[in-house]
Amino acid sequence: MNICMLLLGTFHEGNFPATGADLQATTQARGLADNGLSLTIIAKRNSSNSKRHEMIDGVEVYRIGPKGTYLAWIIYILCKNKSKLDVVHIHGQHIAGAVAIITSKLLSIPTVLKITIGGRTRARMGIDKLFPKWLRVFRRIMNKISSLASAYLAISDEISQELIESGFHPDRIFRIANGVDRQRFYKIAPSDIYDARKELGLPTDKKIVLYSSRLVFRKGFDLVLSAWPEITKRDPNAQLVVIGNGEREMENALARLSKSNEGSITYVGSVNNPAPYLAVCDAFVFPSRKEGLPNALLEAMACGCACAASDIGGSRDIMIHEKTGLLFPSGDAKVLAESVLRLLSDAAMAGQLRINAHNLITKQYDIQIVAQDLCSLYNRLRKPHYSSSIKAEG
Repeated sequence: MNICMLLLGTFHEGNFPATGADLQATTQARGLADNGLSLTIIAKRNSSNSKRHEMIDGVEVYRIGPKGTYLAWIIYILCKNKSKLDVVHIHGQHIAGAVAIITSKLLSIPTVLKITIGGRTRARMGIDKLFPKWLRVFRRIMNKISSLASAYLAISDEISQELIESGFHPDRIFRIANGVDRQRFYKIAPSDIYDARKELGLPTDKKIVLYSSRLVFRKGFDLVLSAWPEITKRDPNAQLVVIGNGEREMENALARLSKSNEGSITYVGSVNNPAPYLAVCDAFVFPSRKEGLPNALLEAMACGCACAASDIGGSRDIMIHEKTGLLFPSGDAKVLAESVLRLLSDAAMAGQLRINAHNLITKQYDIQIVAQDLCSLYNRLRKPHYSSSIKAEG
């Protein structure tokens, strides 16, 4: 079976940054390949030096661009490969995805549309801002075209409900989560933490609180900056370790906070592999305001972190308060601080959260489990009676 994945993001292209959705798509592609599927990837071309077409570990990769040519490239690639493609899997709801859905429908190729973030089907598109907020003409058109897909992937309960409320066919909604590569994200023995911290250049005698995400408002990094003075005031042994980069305003605010809290903040910056840092932290904080099913949180739990996360769609699907982590109201820096301090002060509770979180990921979110669920869906879409019913409804 040959699956075409439309990412419109970065796929194995040197040091160009990849979003969480890009990395999840890459992880899924690897899991599907391990299950014997052939893959064709359509990704964004970030540099004129990057190859437009190549094979990477048996995966056929097309890189398209510049931006104004995306739609033409997608139509060309799908038409060129129509005889070998069994399913087109589109990551994210966007104009390029809508064109892929229409093109695939004309070519009689089933499509899977993955909604990657909550609120997408309700949000105004750029051109909608020319009209009153309630109108959302172009978002409605986008939803209508998107609903023509053979199946929709809802990675959270919130997204599943939003699809129904936005007029998508309920019987085409499939709850398949994001997955974690547990060969990469795993727990290490407590006896190895000291040496691992030394190797990373992190303090060995501090309680490390880790933030690993983009330094942007949507991810809630401003809340971490607001909460940190209270955390260090009540626990002077706390050490904030920040992984990631982002908005200059946030980076400047971090620099100012670091100066006023001398010695209690370590800014690592962007790293290719956050797993070693996750494995050695005492607490992981995830204050995002909007998500699909957060990869950063899944990875932290896979590494056995004691986590505190904002109570939003996606996070609450995997974080059961006081069982697999601590949830705090979105946007509330004060309760964020209280949650982190609980993790740092109550070793018994934090230890149990670590065990429960790791067990949950192992049983339900391993990429091999997710890949098998996707394979089952692809096989279902290939069945003649299912494909015929989709065409008849369309």
